[in-house]
Amino acid sequence: MNGRHWCTFDWVNLAIVIIGSLLLVLWLLTPRPQATTAIPALPQSQGLAVTPAAGTEQQYLPAVGSAAPLRLSPAPPHAVEPQAEQQWGGSCAPNATVTLREGDQVLASTRCSAEGNLTLSFKVDLAPGEHQWVLEEGTTPAHRLTGTILVDPGLTAPTCHLVQQGGTWQLSGNAFPGTLVRIYGESGLLGKTVADPEGHWRWQPEGAENLAGKQIYAVGVSLLGQEGTPSPPITIRQ
Repeated sequence: MNGRHWCTFDWVNLAIVIIGSLLLVLWLLTPRPQATTAIPALPQSQGLAVTPAAGTEQQYLPAVGSAAPLRLSPAPPHAVEPQAEQQWGGSCAPNATVTLREGDQVLASTRCSAEGNLTLSFKVDLAPGEHQWVLEEGTTPAHRLTGTILVDPGLTAPTCHLVQQGGTWQLSGNAFPGTLVRIYGESGLLGKTVADPEGHWRWQPEGAENLAGKQIYAVGVSLLGQEGTPSPPITIRQ
């Protein structure tokens, strides 16, 4: 009697051990979801200033989602006449204040439109020679363009007058002091002269009789060696 109970108890215990072992193995083999750790969002990128090579315009990369960078389109002219009226266009941040400077002198200041369009109108009130300009948007150093402008008096058309007395005549006029003035006729270059310190120039040809009834004009030579705007032509009276 006791022997049968002992055998029954032994088989029950063995079954419990086997079932428990199987359940443990199944639990170990069952895949479980991995724990996740929240990663904080990186801060939004800020505008990155780009240092250009010498002689190039400075630009910047805008922050993500910001307005288009300050730009001039088309590129402004390098050489202009003294007191020339200029109108530069481009783009900038909407409603931003844009200022054009040459050193400490403010050449122009305007506000960008709500659509980000830039129109800058001003007169080149600078001495002859090359000048460096800076175009700034607000007070952010990275929002800046730089360039050079050459104020070239040789590009301005000289005045030209005919002075005729008896059988002789000469041309005279005004140009910027020191400007080389070339005289042209229908056959090409006739001669040249230089404006004096007061800005006056004179030229008298040889063989005036060969120019009777012909048209002649004067043109200044720029600092870059290029001819500027010619004067209105004058007809030599017979």
